[in-house]
Amino acid sequence: AAGALQKGMRVGDCGLALTVEESGGVAEIADRLRTRFGDKVEVDTTPAKTDTGMVPWFQSADLETDGPQVLSTWFMEIDPGFLAAIHPGAAIEHPLSRQQYMSWKFLPDRPLDDVVALTLRLKKIDRSQLAAELELAGWKVSMAKSGFLATGPDIKVTVAPATGREGIQLIEMRLRKSVPNQEILLGTAKLHLEGTAGQLIFWTGGESFMRQSRPSR
Repeated sequence: AAGALQKGMRVGDCGLALTVEESGGVAEIADRLRTRFGDKVEVDTTPAKTDTGMVPWFQSADLETDGPQVLSTWFMEIDPGFLAAIHPGAAIEHPLSRQQYMSWKFLPDRPLDDVVALTLRLKKIDRSQLAAELELAGWKVSMAKSGFLATGPDIKVTVAPATGREGIQLIEMRLRKSVPNQEILLGTAKLHLEGTAGQLIFWTGGESFMRQSRPSR
């Protein structure tokens, strides 16, 4: 419900968090972002509460805004001591790895493997900003007449003009095992599963645009 949202958030707002897995990666990306966005670049450290007290959780870089944004994008780097702090005694081979971070929550019987693509619709000013952020972070950005395709590590992001509702329209997923063709309604969203692929469609008003990328059999 709208009344349960955090201050400054609106129904339909969404976020794109991109994890850096190399020490100092966020600081490097922040420096690159400053070449385009100057003092708008912010670097923050977020803490987390544990049984023994507060510990650093992650460092992030994003852009300061004058008001609410449909899409918030930030780059984050897990603190090298965080996993050891919340999993005392565990073997931490890769403290900055997102895979290691999620390994304690991994359920082998669940079909989801990874997110492989996103489709968004944004206004021109927001498209330009996102394209610049991703390119400065090292993604390959291919501009089109009215949008762009950004290719990053193991994921693609397609951005088109907003013709109605803005934000994330479609999430494409890779499944760990093949499943029968099925559709599951989730409120106003729809989950389509077929073979080893899945689509979570948030806004069916963009159906004609999304039809270009159907799950593989």
